[in-house]
Amino acid sequence: MSDRTRPCIYISTVFGLIDVDLALGVELGRRSYPVRWIVSRDESAAALRRAGVEPAAIVSLAVSRSEVRQALCDTRADAAAASLVRAFGPSGDPYRFLMLDRFAAQWPGPARLHYGGLLATRIRAALDAVSDFVIIGEPSSLTDWFLSLYARRRGQLFCSLHTVRYPYGRIGCFAGIDDSTLLPLVNGAVSGARPSMESVIESRPDYYGLDSGDMGQRGLLEWPSRIRLLHQNSDEMADFSLKERILRRLRRIVHREYLSRAFRFDALDGQRPYVLFPLQVQPEMVVDVCNPEFRDQLRTVSVIRRLLSPAFDLVVKEHHSQLGCRGPGFYRAVRKIPDVRVMSPKADGRVLARNAAAVVSVSGTMLLEAAMVGVPAIALSPIFFGVHEGVHIVRNVDELAAELGKLPITPLDPARLAAANRAWLDWVLARSRRAEYGELIYYPRVLDPRNVSAIADVLTEAAEGWRGGAVRSVP
Repeated sequence: MSDRTRPCIYISTVFGLIDVDLALGVELGRRSYPVRWIVSRDESAAALRRAGVEPAAIVSLAVSRSEVRQALCDTRADAAAASLVRAFGPSGDPYRFLMLDRFAAQWPGPARLHYGGLLATRIRAALDAVSDFVIIGEPSSLTDWFLSLYARRRGQLFCSLHTVRYPYGRIGCFAGIDDSTLLPLVNGAVSGARPSMESVIESRPDYYGLDSGDMGQRGLLEWPSRIRLLHQNSDEMADFSLKERILRRLRRIVHREYLSRAFRFDALDGQRPYVLFPLQVQPEMVVDVCNPEFRDQLRTVSVIRRLLSPAFDLVVKEHHSQLGCRGPGFYRAVRKIPDVRVMSPKADGRVLARNAAAVVSVSGTMLLEAAMVGVPAIALSPIFFGVHEGVHIVRNVDELAAELGKLPITPLDPARLAAANRAWLDWVLARSRRAEYGELIYYPRVLDPRNVSAIADVLTEAAEGWRGGAVRSVP
C-alpha cells in the first residue's frame, strides 16, 4: 500500500492503555501511517501531552457537566436529537446507548440527550472532513459506541484489539462494537506446526480466575502495579462525585466480604444433570448492547429455568471479578428460583462446564471452553467463536427454547469433535498473531518492541483486508 492511500488511524485511548497505545502510535508512524488520538477526558489529553504528543494530534471529545447544563438552558431537546441524527443517521442505536451508558445514566432524560448531542457534534467536527480513516478503540463506553456508529455511517472501520484467549497469547482485530466479527489478516496463511488441542484447551494466563488481591498474594501483581490499578479504576470513575466514588468502593468491599465469609453458596451432589449459566461482568458492552433481550441477567436466569426441563438443575456461577459488585440480594433472588443452584465465584468453572449437560451464556469464553471438550454451548448473542461447530447461537427466547428443548444432546463423536476443533484452530490462527495487548499491569511484556510490532501487524493487516473488501458487513 502506498503512503498516499494509507488511512488516518485514530486511537481512542483510555488511562489504562495510554502506555501501550503510545508505543503503538509510534510504530504506526514509523510505518508512515498518520496517527491521531481521541480522548474523552481532559486528564487523558494531559497525559498524552506530557508524553510528547502534539496538541494538534489530540482530538478531545470531553463534555463537561457545565456544558450540559448550559445546553439545557439554551437549546431544546429536539436540537440535541437532530445532532444525533446528523451524526449517525435515523438509527435508534444512539438513544439505546444513552440509556445504557453508566455515566450518562446518572443524568435525567433531557440532560442525557443533550450530552449525547454534544458528543455527536464533537465527533462530526473532528471527522467529517476526513475522507479515509480507521478508528481503534475499546467499545465499552458511550464515546466508542458513538464512534463505531459514526464510522459505520461513513463506511469506515471501527475496530478493537483483543486477546482471542484460546489459544492464549494471541490477539486479533474485531470489527464493530461487538466480538462477532474477527477480521481476517491479509498475511494470515497458517504455516508451521500447529499447537495440539490439548495445549490450546489448557492454555490460560497466570492470573486467570484471580482478583487483584489474589494476584498480589501470588506475586503476580506487585504493589506498584496494584497502586497503578487503583489509580486507573479511580480515573475511570472520575465522572462520579467523590462521595459516590467512596460509597461505591465501600459498598463493593462490604459485599465482597459478606459473600466470601457469610453467604452460603451451594454445592453439587452429582445426582442430577445440570445446565451451567456463568454470569458475566456488567456493565459490559456485549451483555448490555448486543442482545438487549438478555441484558438483565437475573431475568435471563428465570427464563432459562422456565424453559428448561424439570429433569435438569440450573447452576449459576458468578464471574470472579464481579464479586462484590452485585449485592447479596441478587444471589438471594436467584436462589428463590426453584431448582437453581448458586455456585461460589471461586468454583472451578472448567470442571463445572465439563460436567454440564450444556453451557448457556450471553458471550462468555466458557462457551468455547465447553465446545472444545464436546459440551453443547448456547450463546445468547453473536460471537466470533460461533464458527465452532459446538457453539449454537440464539437471538431470542423462542430460539433459546428450541435449543434447550433438545437436551440431552448426544455429544459429538471423538472424530467429529477433533475435526471441529482443528477447523476452529486453523480459523483463529489465520486471524490472529502471537502478541499481547492490554494494561501494562497485566502484561509486563506488552511494551517489548517485538510485541508492539506484532500489534501493529494485526491492526494494519486487518484494516488493509477490510478496506480491500475481505469483510464489509460490520455490526
